[in-house]
Amino acid sequence: MQSSNYEQASRFMTQDKWNRLSFLKFVACFFIMIFHLDNTFNGIFSQYVPFFQKYGGYLGNYIFFILSGFCMDYSYHYKLIHEKCSFKKFLFPKLLKIYPVYFLSLFFFVCVSGLSSVNMKKLILSFAMISSGWVDDIYPDNAVAWFFSIILLLYIIYYFVCFLQSRTDINIYLPIFIILAFVGYALYSLKLSYPFMYVHDGEGLLYFSIGICLSNFMRNYPLKIVKSISYLGLFILFIYSFLCIKYDAETVSGDVGLICGVMISTIIVIWFLNTSFMPWLFQKLAYFGKISMEMCLLHLPLNYIFYNSDLPLENNSAIWFVMYFIILVCICSVCHVLTVKLRAYRIL
Repeated sequence: MQSSNYEQASRFMTQDKWNRLSFLKFVACFFIMIFHLDNTFNGIFSQYVPFFQKYGGYLGNYIFFILSGFCMDYSYHYKLIHEKCSFKKFLFPKLLKIYPVYFLSLFFFVCVSGLSSVNMKKLILSFAMISSGWVDDIYPDNAVAWFFSIILLLYIIYYFVCFLQSRTDINIYLPIFIILAFVGYALYSLKLSYPFMYVHDGEGLLYFSIGICLSNFMRNYPLKIVKSISYLGLFILFIYSFLCIKYDAETVSGDVGLICGVMISTIIVIWFLNTSFMPWLFQKLAYFGKISMEMCLLHLPLNYIFYNSDLPLENNSAIWFVMYFIILVCICSVCHVLTVKLRAYRIL
């Protein structure tokens, strides 16, 4: 990409789009929470939003992966390919952003479960942030931490694809990620049990690569074409939703997880970033996206406290969930401020 093209692409993401993207991160996190918290709050989500309770974990994770790939391509494509950012400067700030809260969430579970019940292999791999998809495919005690093991691997893969592109004049960047999307689908389907070839690796590669391809497409094609595709996708999503309500999601689509990721998540991202309604609302709600990583990592530790407390959670479940959510936002806000200050004083 030439410098002029880069400057033109940099104008694609307006502040309103960043606000909407940030809000989408919060939506993805909320879907994951709905998936995880149903038992604690007396089945309130399976009663009122059964589809999102059953498939929200899929949908939330895949939106996160797609948005991660989207942001990675938009923010680092030019910098890495034109060698303006070393591997250390690329990866270290991301670790500094993620790892403190990641460590805190795992440390909590170690403290409450006691060392006697700890599996040492699981503990070491979890704290090393390589528990899932690297040499094994273990769920950490804080189950959502598996996502961050995969995202770390994807960051490293992304850097080295850009490194290869920087060494040649042939455009291999996008073709490689298209291939990786198919590789990811194969790993997702085959359910292998080999290092770097697990199901979670496949999920990550597939949806992260989709996010990168999506960013390229939205930056390099006319806005009218992108908007037309977004509304066509929204129509397809409406028909799909109608069929799922009338019949059953598994009957309609077979692999609902794959449909959630490839179709629903992609359509939501394309459409949401190409609308312009109520920009003031998303400006206000963007803050929740800024703390979405903290919410993702800390919602299960807080849920553990609520679940094992003597609180009458079966009574007025909706009110208790609102209280849970307010406490979670407060804790995550404090953690976010502390990690921002930590990054401000980092030594590179």
